Order: sequence, then C-alpha cells, then structure tokens
Amino acid sequence: FNSSMGEMRKQWLSDYGAYLEKSPLIVFSGKSFVLSGMDMLGDEHGISIEEEIASRGGVVRKDVSGKTDYLVVDPEWAGESKIKKAIEQQKKGKPVKIILGTDLIAEIQ
Repeated sequence: FNSSMGEMRKQWLSDYGAYLEKSPLIVFSGKSFVLSGMDMLGDEHGISIEEEIASRGGVVRKDVSGKTDYLVVDPEWAGESKIKKAIEQQKKGKPVKIILGTDLIAEIQ
C-alpha cells in the first residue's frame, strides 16, 4: 500500500509539480482556500486544517472558482479535478496559488 501511495505521489508531482508555489507567502485574512487530499495530513499533525484557516480569518470552500486564492494539496491523496480547475483559473488570469499542505501546516504550527 505505501509503495503504491509513493508512486501516486510521484506521478501527481510529475504531472502538476510545476504549478506549485515554492516557499509560498500565505495570507489567511479574507482569503479563500480549497483543500484537496488534506484530511490525512491534518490527522497526521493532530490539527483541523479548516479550523486553523478559519481562526486566522480565512474561508474554506469546497470547489475551485475564480474567487479561490489558494488550492492546498497533499499530492499523496489529491485528485486531479481541483488542480485542473485551478490551472484553468490561472490561465484565465486569476491569481490562484497552488500550495503544498506541508507548507500550510508549517505556517500554522
């Protein structure tokens, strides 16, 4: 199971890694966040990522749209639909930042 997850992560990063923000500056207040594959990462760190974002003034939404500021992903569990929508928004000129869940967790811990 673990080796297949590692392969899925590698494949996801191979496909979408170029879209990830490197060392992102994360602003929470008034910003909109969409999470993809983040449930396990939150559990692993013993935190509710949605509550942490809300406590800092951010809003968690279910779907990527033109109002999304951040798409937060865990490549191990993230699917493709949300990142594809985020890339579409970027191509339309929307400033959606795609960040790793580990970068978000480093910011809130």
